[in-house]
Amino acid sequence: MKRMLRPKILSIVFIGAAAVAVGVGMAWALARPSGSATSQSGGPNVPDFSNIPLTPPFAIPTALATPLTDQQLSHEPPPGDLPTPSAAVRNAAIPNTRSVPDGWKVYDNPKFQYTFALPPDWQTDMKPEGGYFTIQNGAAVASTVTIQPGAADGHFVGMLKVALLGPVTDHLSQPNTSFGDYRGATWEGASDEDKAFGIANTIHFAFARGDLVFYGAVNLRQDGYSQTTVNTIYQIFSTITPY
Repeated sequence: MKRMLRPKILSIVFIGAAAVAVGVGMAWALARPSGSATSQSGGPNVPDFSNIPLTPPFAIPTALATPLTDQQLSHEPPPGDLPTPSAAVRNAAIPNTRSVPDGWKVYDNPKFQYTFALPPDWQTDMKPEGGYFTIQNGAAVASTVTIQPGAADGHFVGMLKVALLGPVTDHLSQPNTSFGDYRGATWEGASDEDKAFGIANTIHFAFARGDLVFYGAVNLRQDGYSQTTVNTIYQIFSTITPY
C-alpha cells in the first residue's frame, strides 16, 4: 500500500479546538465576493495570462460527493453570514467568470458565492450546493495505487476570520492581489511536515469578505514537480470570481 499525501490547512487554529492533522488515506486530497477576480501579482514566476483566448464559460454537473466530515463542515461559512445574492447576480456569475482559457470548465460554488474554472483534466468533488471542496489534476486522479509523477491536489474552505491564526492572517495583512472588490494574497511554501510526506511546494490563496476568509491550498509532489503545474494553479486562482 502506498503512502498517500497528508492534507491539512496551513496553521489554521479554530477557537476552542486544537489543530487537527488529517490522516493519511487512499485519496490524497489537500487539496474572491462581488466583482471579477483580477490577479495583480500572483507569484514570483506567474506569467501574464491576459492574452490567452477565452471560451464562453459553461457550467457542468458536479460530481457526486461523499458526505463532509464534521471537520470539513467547520471549514464552511456559518449559515446567514453571506447575504443571499439576487437571481440576476447569480445568473450572471458563470458567464462573467474571468480569465477562462479555451477548454476549461467553469464551476459555481453557491455557498462560497464565487465561480472558478479548472482545466479539462482536473476534477472536483464540490457538492451542488457548494461549500468545502477539493480539486485534483489528472495525475492525482490516476493515483489510486501508486502516486503518479506530477500529481497535484488541493482544498478550498471558507471560515470566520476570528478563527484564523498564523501564516494565513499574516499574508492577508500584506495583500498582493485582488479577488473582485476584495484584496487578498497568493503565496508559496510547504511546511517541513508536508515535505516529509513528499510535497515539494504548496500554492496558497486567501481573501476576506467581511467576517469571512476564503482560503485554498494546492500541493505538488516532489516527483514530477514542474513550474508549468505551478503556473496552472495560479491561473486557476485567477479565475475565482466572487458574486
